[in-house]
Amino acid sequence: MEPMKSGMCGCMCHKMLSLLVAVFGLVFLLGNLSILTQGAVMVIWPVLVIAAGLTKMMKSKCTCCSHGAGMCMNCAKDGGMNK
Repeated sequence: MEPMKSGMCGCMCHKMLSLLVAVFGLVFLLGNLSILTQGAVMVIWPVLVIAAGLTKMMKSKCTCCSHGAGMCMNCAKDGGMNK
């Protein structure tokens, strides 16, 4: 079992919040470029904020990492970082 490199876990559950923030920014960019209508942006952004909040709330219930040991259990099963 190898400790996580740079303290970052490679599990998808830990990447969801970052992914949602990127999509949130992309929605506003596409709206500003008139690729998405203003109505679509006004519907999508609250959904993304709710999803980010739920992701953050569920992250505290994540059982894949043994907190304090710096070891992701899913990554340890793979013999290293889970990509």
